[in-house]
Amino acid sequence: MKNCNGDWEHSYGVKIDTVDNPGRSVEINWAETYLEDQPIDSIEEERTDKD
Repeated sequence: MKNCNGDWEHSYGVKIDTVDNPGRSVEINWAETYLEDQPIDSIEEERTDKD
């Protein structure tokens, strides 16, 4: 990715966390990329233990 310039990736990028078990949270920061001003919908899914 052209934004990985030694500075950008330390301030922005992808963050994956765990939440109440079982669960994950994913955040993608598009700041200073060509997608920064594009509308992107939030996606939330609930999973079962079998997923």
